[in-house]
Amino acid sequence: MYQDDYSSVASDIDTHNIQIYLSVFFAHNKLGAAFYDSTSAIIYFIPDVEETSRFDITQQILSDIQPSVVICSAKTSDEYYKALNEQLNIQTIDPNNPSTNTKLQLVPQAYFHKDTVERTILTLKSLYPIACDTDEKKRAYISAKMPFNLPNTLSAIGGLLPIIEERCPALSYEFDFLAGNILALRPYDLNALMIVHPFTFRSWCLKPCRSPEILQRRYDVIQFFLDPNQFELLRTLRDHLKPVVNIPVLLRKVFDQNTKISIWKQIIESIRATLRIRMALVPFRTNTYFFDDLCSKLTDDLPRLMTTIETSIDLQRSVRDNRVVFIDPTDPDLEQLRLDLVQLNEKLHQQAEFANNLLLQCGIDSSYALTQDNGILLIKGDKFHHDDLIWIDRQGQIWRCRTHEMNVSSEEAEEKRKQLLAKELAIKRNLSLALRDGTELFVDATEFCSQLDCLLSFALIAYEQNNYIRPELAVNNRIEIIDGRHPLLPIATVIPNGYISDANPNQANIHIITGFNCSGKTVYIKQIGLLVYMAQIGCFVPAAKMRLGLMDKLFVKIHTDNHLTLGVSNFLRDLFETSFAVAGATGRSLVLIDEFGIGTNEIDGTALLASLITIWSKSEQACPHLIISTHFHDLIQQRLVSASSRIHCKTMETMYDDDGKLVYLYRVIDGLCTRSQAFSAALTVGLPNGVVRRANELLDKIENNQVLHSMRNFTDMEEMVDLVEKAVQVNVNDYSQIGHFFQYLHDIIIKHVPNHSNE
Repeated sequence: MYQDDYSSVASDIDTHNIQIYLSVFFAHNKLGAAFYDSTSAIIYFIPDVEETSRFDITQQILSDIQPSVVICSAKTSDEYYKALNEQLNIQTIDPNNPSTNTKLQLVPQAYFHKDTVERTILTLKSLYPIACDTDEKKRAYISAKMPFNLPNTLSAIGGLLPIIEERCPALSYEFDFLAGNILALRPYDLNALMIVHPFTFRSWCLKPCRSPEILQRRYDVIQFFLDPNQFELLRTLRDHLKPVVNIPVLLRKVFDQNTKISIWKQIIESIRATLRIRMALVPFRTNTYFFDDLCSKLTDDLPRLMTTIETSIDLQRSVRDNRVVFIDPTDPDLEQLRLDLVQLNEKLHQQAEFANNLLLQCGIDSSYALTQDNGILLIKGDKFHHDDLIWIDRQGQIWRCRTHEMNVSSEEAEEKRKQLLAKELAIKRNLSLALRDGTELFVDATEFCSQLDCLLSFALIAYEQNNYIRPELAVNNRIEIIDGRHPLLPIATVIPNGYISDANPNQANIHIITGFNCSGKTVYIKQIGLLVYMAQIGCFVPAAKMRLGLMDKLFVKIHTDNHLTLGVSNFLRDLFETSFAVAGATGRSLVLIDEFGIGTNEIDGTALLASLITIWSKSEQACPHLIISTHFHDLIQQRLVSASSRIHCKTMETMYDDDGKLVYLYRVIDGLCTRSQAFSAALTVGLPNGVVRRANELLDKIENNQVLHSMRNFTDMEEMVDLVEKAVQVNVNDYSQIGHFFQYLHDIIIKHVPNHSNE
């Protein structure tokens, strides 16, 4: 089935020893990509990523991997298909050097459909061990390697499967990120770190950067605005940015016949605001690369385009009339035509009113209706002869007609309307050509304003908090944070904590954190992930110092929900997320794991976690920067983890006050915690004292291998004492007292045994 559609692609596999096949799928402004290297029989894929308006991510992927064949859907958008052609230089292929030619292959959309891809993957027997004999087992096995929750990426993989199924049955998958300047980050990781992004920040938030040059340029802009002397400029620029919208998107709508004047108004106000921004930054263009780039690319062509729009559309009159009014200062006949039409419509009104009054005076039931450049008399009843009336048609009981004067005026107005529309169409066409020529300029203007908006927001938060610092970027594989703080917690209450991780084999880059419940372990893990993330989107960070060797991937395993919508248990979801990290983490990845294995038996969870840590610690250059929080204290106490200089144990500092109450200090220190203090946490949240006291009793007996006794509460003991006292006081010779005692005993039985019958 695949051979017919992929015949040209499949033939390439036979004729060339080394082939790289790239499949791309672009939809909803997101790009999914996957490529297959015939020498390694591995598919590498990129998680869904927000694509730019110029398709920069696609261009970077093509540049990085140099594919032999690019596969995309036959139903891909014209815009994306055109961009692929341009980036692949289809028109300039050298026929004398076929090895350098990249072919673009269009295949049916059906191969990219999500359900089709999933079914195909489940039928590839070479992917699964023998034990995976059902679809459920296969799905559970392959979900740790395949991005089933990333639709565009899954579709891109679907474009490669026919080639692999036919030619390369021995297939394995590896998680890898194609675009070298972007930090690999999945939607689940963003959710786990509680990273939300409004529309302005979406592009940067979804694509943390790995390019030191780009990040340094962003830092330079923030540093510039942190100067108190530039705060007024910051406020001015933020005001200028408020009316700015995505001009290229709106330009696609403006030449629709039903275009609202509000769209033109937004475009004009956006261009004016952009010009004000450029004017404000011109004196500072030498201060940062970003300012110079903005002023250089937003050339004098932008004011020229603004002038073209303003001399083609009368915005004030358009807003008043609620329609687009085109103008041409060089053509006086245009305004004369509009004036003539106004006068003709007034004349038609007068003629229709005069004729209608005459008909009413003659006892004829009539009225009139006026439309643009037209007037109609409406006569109810039968048609009659009149020399001055021109009968048009009949609609129900109403005859429509005109007088000769009205007919002449209507024809004259219609002719002038045609002349006016022809002139407006010419203006509209010329304006369309001018705007089309300025498309690149409008894209530049929108992107620069969007980037400036992000940078101003970063600068503002750093200015207002007054505790954000510029990260230092290093070439070595090391993360150093001194007195870092969680960015979402108020500075007055947060306790600063540091973190140092070095990939050098003699240094620690695996940190195992133990500590009491509610002591701040999860917050600390999230803090480290957020600070690295913030540094790699170009933001200052809340810390005394941060020195960062840029990471390539960030994996987060933190509980966020019970995954009911995914149809899997918490523990299975834990395994999925951890499997992604095991398969994809490199020596420059940051892996955050919180409470692994709490959804299963403690012994099994401890064994899995110990094995995971040991494997990573022995993997030399491939060992990621790893932070694990756990209550599995046997990991260290029982020496389940092999000794290694890479592993460092930390705990959360606590103390007891004068009353013996546990106090959390939320400070990370070296050491190991051997208890969780769950009972103290239970009392803190209001669990009854009796429950906690009983739990302490059970724990003591379990630890000392003692027999567990059933619980007797205080109320039962009171009743037992009272019952014994009454029994002692009963006179056995007094049948009345004996009867009262048994009645009392019966009431107690009824109270404690509800199903007890009177029988």
